[in-house]
Amino acid sequence: MQRRIPVTFLPFDVLALEGADLTKASYLERRAELAELDSVIQDVGGLPITVPPYWENQSSKIMLNAAKSAGMEGILAKRSTSIYLPGQRSRSWVKHAIRTRSSVLVIGFVGSSRSVAALILGAYDAENRLVQVGSVSSGLTVPMRRQLREDFRPLERPSSPLTDPSAAAETFPGVQWLNPRLVVDVAYRAHTAGGLRHPSLKGRRFDVDFQSVRVEDL
Repeated sequence: MQRRIPVTFLPFDVLALEGADLTKASYLERRAELAELDSVIQDVGGLPITVPPYWENQSSKIMLNAAKSAGMEGILAKRSTSIYLPGQRSRSWVKHAIRTRSSVLVIGFVGSSRSVAALILGAYDAENRLVQVGSVSSGLTVPMRRQLREDFRPLERPSSPLTDPSAAAETFPGVQWLNPRLVVDVAYRAHTAGGLRHPSLKGRRFDVDFQSVRVEDL
């Protein structure tokens, strides 16, 4: 399995050690135990385990910018004196995901004659081909679903506007395709080969030329 799908285990906390409960120890004390584990791992060598670094007294802005530059999804911020509370949410541990906001084209939708359930999204690639970049349903309010349905009527078309018409046929059965004229803004965590991850609709963009919406800007 390791040869076919290389993975690395990244432990960032330790709750017990040699039978001793460490949940009542502070986070920095638990990290100190991890540091010792890391030295053992380095001595053994060849193990797919890496203890990730941590930083103290840094602003969230600096850390988020560093994480974004490294292509990471976000940061975890912990109060250094906090203990571990099993099964409980705590303000001492905050996960902050990095989200990007970009403009995309609406190339189709799934819904009814009165409302929209999800939008199919697209953009033009480097060769000026219209390609699918995902779909979005999060962020659609009830009034927005109804208003978009009306806005879509003059844009409806019987076939896919994609350069490769079969690209999204199986992914979105029952889709109503549209001429790619309407631009919206979406926030998302990452753009991968599979499309936008965790997208959320932010609204229409009336000031963006539909022909300027490019994959390279995602």
